[in-house]
Amino acid sequence: MLLGVGCLAAHAQQRGPSEAPTTEQRLAEDLGLERLPNGASTLANPQNTATLLQNGTSNTARIDQQSIGSSGNQAYVEQVGAANALGLVQIGGGNVATLGQNGDNNQAELTQKGQGNTSALVQQGNNNRLTGVVAGNSNELDIYQNGNNNQVDSEISQNKQA
Repeated sequence: MLLGVGCLAAHAQQRGPSEAPTTEQRLAEDLGLERLPNGASTLANPQNTATLLQNGTSNTARIDQQSIGSSGNQAYVEQVGAANALGLVQIGGGNVATLGQNGDNNQAELTQKGQGNTSALVQQGNNNRLTGVVAGNSNELDIYQNGNNNQVDSEISQNKQA
């Protein structure tokens, strides 16, 4: 399910210094994980990470990551243009998703379930639609759309064999 086009693109909040109980947690919250010294704590290796860049108007994004096991999931999302909508769900561990949309009125939805899956979805142009589902372990999905009014629906449901 994608968020509505009329929704606000991103929400940001400002807050005061952390009131976390440990020094490492306060540093991570106040300064950011990337500025902590190596090995400061287990916080330096978070379960799930997401990077979202949006430039333009009326873009929406939803990222939902649920880590199962000791490996976290990683998401890298970039949207440039107007009225783009993106939904990403990752359930499992060690999954990596890279999604990019450049243009106007594009929609993308990706679901990855399992362990060690990698997906890269890119749309350039206007009015494109992309849906990807990856289920299993160690699968790879790469889709690149260039142009206008394109649509791709893709599903992988298997475990990659060595």
